[in-house]
Amino acid sequence: AILVEDAASACAVSQVSTGVALLGTNLKDADLTPLRKYKHVYICLDADATRKSLDIQKYLCYLVPSNVIRIKDDLKYFGSQEIKKLVSNNS
Repeated sequence: AILVEDAASACAVSQVSTGVALLGTNLKDADLTPLRKYKHVYICLDADATRKSLDIQKYLCYLVPSNVIRIKDDLKYFGSQEIKKLVSNNS
């Protein structure tokens, strides 16, 4: 799964993987149960939320393998090939 900030970004990544929208930058307790079913979670928030991404990963790593993918632009502007490349480079 790829954890993103908004629904538009989740739709963009759905071409490549399961997109999960936080609808913000806070991981809520209700978000944890669905995330446990994935083998790996990539946290891919906007560049201005890098610190939040690291905080989420620190918490999430106890439940499911996860890592942060740093991006310079919002994922909703990325094509499927760019998203595939991001994920494969960070696997």
